Amino acid sequence: MMNYNYATSLNGFTTKPLNVYKGIEQIGVIQGYFDNLIKKFIDEIVGGVPMFLKFQLKDQFGNVRLHSKPRTFKSEIAITYFDSNNEKCEILMMHGKDANFGPKQIEFRYKGEDYLIYKKESLKKALTLKSESAEIFLGEKLIADWNIHVSEQRVNVRIYDNDFIEDEYLILGVFHAFLYATKG
Repeated sequence: MMNYNYATSLNGFTTKPLNVYKGIEQIGVIQGYFDNLIKKFIDEIVGGVPMFLKFQLKDQFGNVRLHSKPRTFKSEIAITYFDSNNEKCEILMMHGKDANFGPKQIEFRYKGEDYLIYKKESLKKALTLKSESAEIFLGEKLIADWNIHVSEQRVNVRIYDNDFIEDEYLILGVFHAFLYATKG
């Protein structure tokens, strides 16, 4: 098992760089951005979940490893990921269910395999600022989990399957793209 973490803010619209750590070693930076000020203004006026906020995840050398772009009116997230061999992979994350009611879930296909990110919603835990963990599954196998600790302003990610360590940027990126703006 491998542990990752990064600081967060209470504002899901942040464009400040978020340093990502594996243990105590910094392995990258996640940063949100808007294409232009008009889109940023619309997102801030509307409030709620950002519609135009994009993210980039760079490794410790400054190379872009993942880029996410919401497809707002389709409830999809387009991901461009550069794997450990620097091969470009296009991934489309699609909501499996209405994200506003019940558990959050989104599906994506990577290298011919179907993955699911699933997160239970608990009003009781939300009121105590402790949320349920989100989990990535390959079939019925748990690959990793993601949890935001609002009171500590920190996100923790655990990758359970060592076969997926080489895709750590993908796992960090898809969790972040799907859950961060909504505070998981």
